[in-house]
Amino acid sequence: MTELSPPSSSIDPPPYAPVANDLPLAAPAEGRWERWILRLGVPLLILVIMQVQIFYTTSGHMYGTTKRGAHAWWGGSHYYNALADGFVKGEVSLAERPSADLTSQADPYDPAQNSGRKLHDAILFKGADGEWRYYLYWGPVPAALVAVVKLIAGTETVVHDQHLTMLFSCMTLLSTALIFLWIRRHLIPETPLTLLFFVIAMAGLLPTQLYFIARPMVYEASIQGGQAFLIAGTFCALLGAGTRVRWVALLLAGLFWAMAMGTRPSLSPAIAVMSFMIAGRVWSLVGIRNWRAWLPSALALGLPLLLALGLWLTYNYARFQDPLEFGFIYQLAGTDTRRLAELGYSSWRLIETNVTSYLTTPVKIIGTFPFITATGSLPELPLTHYVPAHMAFESTGGLLWTSPILYFAVVPLLLAALEWRRRRANSNAEKWTSMMFIVGAVVGILPALTLTATTMRYLMDCLPMLALAAGVGIWQAARPFVRAGRTYYTLAGILWVVSAWTLLVALMFGFTGYSPGAFEERNPKLWQKFQVFFAS
Repeated sequence: MTELSPPSSSIDPPPYAPVANDLPLAAPAEGRWERWILRLGVPLLILVIMQVQIFYTTSGHMYGTTKRGAHAWWGGSHYYNALADGFVKGEVSLAERPSADLTSQADPYDPAQNSGRKLHDAILFKGADGEWRYYLYWGPVPAALVAVVKLIAGTETVVHDQHLTMLFSCMTLLSTALIFLWIRRHLIPETPLTLLFFVIAMAGLLPTQLYFIARPMVYEASIQGGQAFLIAGTFCALLGAGTRVRWVALLLAGLFWAMAMGTRPSLSPAIAVMSFMIAGRVWSLVGIRNWRAWLPSALALGLPLLLALGLWLTYNYARFQDPLEFGFIYQLAGTDTRRLAELGYSSWRLIETNVTSYLTTPVKIIGTFPFITATGSLPELPLTHYVPAHMAFESTGGLLWTSPILYFAVVPLLLAALEWRRRRANSNAEKWTSMMFIVGAVVGILPALTLTATTMRYLMDCLPMLALAAGVGIWQAARPFVRAGRTYYTLAGILWVVSAWTLLVALMFGFTGYSPGAFEERNPKLWQKFQVFFAS
C-alpha cells in the first residue's frame, strides 16, 4: 500500500514571513488599564525627561529670561545659522567673511597671529579666486535644515546651535523610546511596564547626556544631530528587517543614516557595518538566491547612503577643489592644526589609551555643591599605554564610575557567547537586534578612539546605542524570573543601586558641563538656593 503524503496547503507562506526561531513566546494578555498606562505613561515620561534636559540646557530658566533680560533659548554659538545664511545665498561658505586684519597676517593660521582676529574653530581657506572665506568642518546637514527654516520663516530668522542641540536630543530620546516599544512588542513581550519605563528614563538621564547638553554649542549640536539621525534610522531598520522585510522602512533608514553621515562623518564606518548586518538579516529572511525579494530592499537602503557619499565629495570639491579634503589643516583652533597633522592627530595605537581613559577616569569629588564633576586632568594610565607628547586630555568621567547601569550591555554578549558555545547559535531577531546596538556603539566611537584628544562629548558617539544594548540586557536578565512567575529581588536591588548612583551623578554633572560656573553665572539666584539647601 502506498503511503499517502499529507495534503499541502493551498496558500503558500509569504516569502517575507519571519523564520521559526524569530518568534518569541506569546505575550501575556494586557488588561485595559495596562494598555492605558502604556499609552499615557510613555508620552508623559518622555515629556518629563525632556523638561529635565531643558532645565540643564537653559541653566534652570526653562522658558523664561536670564538675569540680563535675554531669553533663555537665545545664546551660545550660531555657527550653523551662519552657514545656513551662506546656503541661502547660494554659497557653501559662511556668510561672514574673514576680517582684513586676519588675512593680512604673515601666517593667519598661527595661533599667535590670529588670536582675537579669528572665528574660533572655523576653517579659513583662500579659494582659486583669491578670496578668503570661512567654512565649517562639521557636517552641513543641520545648516541645510536651518536654511529651509529661513526660506520658510524669513532670512532674518536666527536658529542658535542651542536650539539644534535640544531638538536633536529630544529626537534621540523619542527614537530610543520607539525602539524599546518595538522590542517589547516583537521580541521580549513579557517585559513588565515598570522595566519599560525604567530603560526609557535611563536612556534619557545618563550622566554624559546631561553633562553634554549643559553647554549646547555647535560641537554638541553636531554630535547630538549625528546620534539623532543614527537612532532614528536604526528604528526604521528594525521596522524594515527586524521580523519582516519592508523596503519602505529600509528606505527611511537609508535616508536617516545619510543625514547622520552628513552631520557626523565619523559615524560612516558604523553605518556601513550596520548596513551589512541588515543585508545579512534580509538574506536570512527571504533567501540569498531570491534576489527579486531582497534587491528592492538593498537599493532602498543603499542608494541614499551612496548619494550622501557623493554629496560629501561634491561639497568638499566646491570648498577646497579636492573631494577628499575635509579642511582639518585649515582649522583656526587653539593650536596650529598643520603642526598637529605633521605630528599625527590619529593613530590606531591610541585606542588602548583612549578606551582606558573613557572607562576608568574617576569623577572629581569637591566639597561644595554640586559635589561631583568630571576630571579635567591627565588620568593615571599604565606605562605600557601609548601617550604622545602632544595628546590633550579634556574633562572626562569614566563610564565605569559614572554609569554602572550600562554594565548590563554585556548581557546580550554573554547570551550570544553562551549560544555559540553550546553550538546553538542562530540569527534570531533578538540577537541580531542587540548585536546591531553593540556594533553601532563600538564602531561608532572607534574613529574618536584613534584621536590624540579625549573629551567627554566623544562618548556621545556610542552612548545612545550603548543605552539601547543595556536596556535589552536588563530585560533579558529579568526574563527568566518573569517567565517562571518569580519576583527578582536580587536583580531589582542591583538595578536600584546602580540606577540611583547613575542618576545622582547625572543630576550633579548637569550643573557643570563643559563650562563650570556657567549655571552660577546665568542663574545666580537658583544656584544660591541649591547651595543653601545642600549646605543645610
